Amino acid sequence: MGYGFQGQGHYAHGYSSSLTALKKRFGMAPDRVIINQTAAMFLQMIAQVIGIPIEHFILTGPETGHVGSADLLIGLDRLLKSGAIQEPHLLASSTPYAFGAGLMMPPT
Repeated sequence: MGYGFQGQGHYAHGYSSSLTALKKRFGMAPDRVIINQTAAMFLQMIAQVIGIPIEHFILTGPETGHVGSADLLIGLDRLLKSGAIQEPHLLASSTPYAFGAGLMMPPT
């Protein structure tokens, strides 16, 4: 992959496995992402691993930095205020020892 940080395989596997489980459970593959905000290099690696372009990520890190689990709430707030919930969104987060993925659906 060419990303030079420790544990890249662990994170690549964790995010990939989480998205695979979500697809299997719900029978769909979201194309938009709200994720915890880490280094740009790391987000690029995640985009590559899960097969969703970085342009489809809600990025809040440049304005707020990485604020832990609150990254998801900031991204979700940005999405809700934009009124742009027209398609399913992947919510993804991690710690060094756990990975999680959720699915947010547009209102029906």
